[in-house]
Amino acid sequence: LDFSRDLDRGSDPSALSRAEYVVGRGYLILNMRMERREQFFGDDTVVQSRLPEAEIRLRSRRLGKSPLYLSMVSSAAILDKSGTGFPTGSYGRVDIFPSISAPMSPAPWLDVTPSLQLRETYYTRALDPDDPTRFGDALAREFMLFDTQFLGPRLSRIFFDEKGNGRLKSTIEPRLTYRYLRSPDSEENARILRFDEIDLLPGDLNEIQFGVVSRLFARKVVRTPAPAEQEGGEIQGDGSQASTAGPEAPKPSSTGLPGVLREENDLSLLPSGEEKAGVKLTSPVEIMNVSLTQRYSFDRTLSTDVQFLDRDGDGVETLETLAESHLSSLILDARVNPSRNTSLDARVGYHILENAVSDASFSASLFHPSYGFLRGSWFFRNGLDGQTLNSSRLRVNGGTSFLRHKISVAVSLNYDASLARLQDQRYRVGYDTQCCGFAVEVLDRDFIGTNQREYRFVINLRGIGNFLDLQNGGSGP
Repeated sequence: LDFSRDLDRGSDPSALSRAEYVVGRGYLILNMRMERREQFFGDDTVVQSRLPEAEIRLRSRRLGKSPLYLSMVSSAAILDKSGTGFPTGSYGRVDIFPSISAPMSPAPWLDVTPSLQLRETYYTRALDPDDPTRFGDALAREFMLFDTQFLGPRLSRIFFDEKGNGRLKSTIEPRLTYRYLRSPDSEENARILRFDEIDLLPGDLNEIQFGVVSRLFARKVVRTPAPAEQEGGEIQGDGSQASTAGPEAPKPSSTGLPGVLREENDLSLLPSGEEKAGVKLTSPVEIMNVSLTQRYSFDRTLSTDVQFLDRDGDGVETLETLAESHLSSLILDARVNPSRNTSLDARVGYHILENAVSDASFSASLFHPSYGFLRGSWFFRNGLDGQTLNSSRLRVNGGTSFLRHKISVAVSLNYDASLARLQDQRYRVGYDTQCCGFAVEVLDRDFIGTNQREYRFVINLRGIGNFLDLQNGGSGP
């Protein structure tokens, strides 16, 4: 169903079937799921199945009157992973992952949160150490992760904008986190068949991560409906109209940030928590988050400067390490949400030894209930290790609809700028009625050495799924 309606997922070379049931009571959440995923790699196909999986989550809860808080994620599953190079057959896995923390504030300006995480995972069958293409005996793996987070001193300021028609709150929070982990034996770890994130380990850790986070909050002011407006719905502060059948507007709070007037001629600024002349305040909303972080390891190298050099002058270059550092690259993360329907994200990594940008990514998302959506992403990686090439990729997804959303048009494009090649393009036209939907899709993939084109026609029954799914196409050099 998602494949025929969402090109963002449809362009992924995989097929997913999933059934899930979630129930919660108090601090406990039970999640039952069955899943089958086919991942396509050229002529090979890898199939992963959960048959089924039960997961229990315990939300953080205080242990009596002690300063300790307990949270836990545990699961039991029957798993199967088949494909070239994988053993045939299913196996069981039981995972218990509790976490104990003790948040405290030794000073008004400082928050400290030490935590201890324990993980015990049991596999009914693991890979044979002599032949990794078949299963061997059972395996139990356990490890412990300790970390402590320091937050503060926190600085904040509430101020007016330049026009004097609003208030914002800006905060600056220095952060430092220490992590310590000793991984299980490498030979035992090599026997584990990688299925999901539970089976992965970050390796030995003995490091600190430090940085600073700047956040910007705003509290908007909206107008409550006047008597003449009651019939047509509530008029928001930005001039848009909302149905009276929708959820009630948030009530003003006695704490937090003052409001930000969206219209200069509306009213004067309101103090925090007040309501005046048909105007009320919404809850504070984070509209910007910027962080700069770096890691330092006590026992391993995190950054290296390598280059190909001809030391002997014989014309043969060898890869040599010129410098090493226990400090990692600088990471700058930024997220801006100017409105509910607009978001901007950016991430930049700066190599401290090469004095160059190591990687970067930018993404933007725009949505309008009447005109449609547009999403774009750009990914860049600088081949500073002397072994990988520079890469630059651009991805664009967009769509719109007509005739009260009966006719929809969507497009998905993936462009490799380093190769100057449009590698993946997909187009979809759909027609939806109250009972069913019709869709026509065209897919064209152009990778090095492989060209694939597919055509698809889908009839979808609302509430049931795909009734008819016809596909045709071919591939070639």
